[in-house]
Amino acid sequence: MYSATQLAQSRRNPQTHQQTAQELINLLQAGQNLSLAEEFYACSVMETLRGEDGNKFFNLHDCPGCVNHLFNKCYLTYHQNLSGQLRANDAFGIIPQHQVDQDVAFLETQYREWLQVIETTNHSDLLLQYVGKESRNHLKNSRKFALRRRQGSRLQQHAEKSVVLHSKYLYLKVRKFYQELKATEQLVTACGHTILIDGFAHFHILFRHYAQHVKEYQDDTSYHVDQNLNPENLPNELVAILQEYFHLIPCASFNRERTYVRINGTVYAIWFKAHQRHSGGQTNQVLRLQTFYPVTQARELEFVGALAEMVAPSGRGLFYKPIVQGAVTDP
Repeated sequence: MYSATQLAQSRRNPQTHQQTAQELINLLQAGQNLSLAEEFYACSVMETLRGEDGNKFFNLHDCPGCVNHLFNKCYLTYHQNLSGQLRANDAFGIIPQHQVDQDVAFLETQYREWLQVIETTNHSDLLLQYVGKESRNHLKNSRKFALRRRQGSRLQQHAEKSVVLHSKYLYLKVRKFYQELKATEQLVTACGHTILIDGFAHFHILFRHYAQHVKEYQDDTSYHVDQNLNPENLPNELVAILQEYFHLIPCASFNRERTYVRINGTVYAIWFKAHQRHSGGQTNQVLRLQTFYPVTQARELEFVGALAEMVAPSGRGLFYKPIVQGAVTDP
């Protein structure tokens, strides 16, 4: 099928774009399985096609192959207006009420279907296992928050629906990333350690430390605001950070529990945890990257302040315990 690079190149070439889009549309209509990148590309083209009368050639609600693209579109349009009671707009202006009603009904169906997915605890697909566990934790916290606040049932139901739909939105982002990567994980090996970065960390970081507006129940969490850190490309960003760290910082200074980096003036924490990795019939001990977040708590900032900092060629600040006479000093 088409790679993400080929799809991007076809967008820049009108003739190639038209040919590629038409081929993908044909495959969609024939019921062929496409990658998420291919599906999103084809469906976005289908959505723009208009006749001379200005009417759409395709109603995405009638295109089973465009369910994921339609979900993303509807979620981004209505995530703060799930009932559809407020005025809704898209790139073409105000959305007619009959279209709003259809979109809201679609999101309700998606909510109920995805809720069943995340409540299932025995997925054979590892990414669905990660997504399910993380999503159930967020639902549990949302329900506890509702009890503390004595929220009414309608408000609580709205909050839960928001969590569930946000879960699917992030799942599609993470799934698309690993499809384009053509792998399920990335490994950084240095200083006698292997660090595992996979969908577990990617989904956890996106769910816990992004999109603050949908997580009123999470009042003890810091959120990423740096626009230079692309959340969809986050695993690659983390690989680059760790590779630079191990290239510049002495192995004896590496903390197997956590490390810190300064990016554009903000200090971020990267946490690891020992993990049994099963691959090719073998089990190996690795350090799995757990989370990545901006540090805001005074106690943790005090800890970071006692570390040495090296400014790397990339401009990142790398924090480490300095070595004195062959030993690592305590901060």
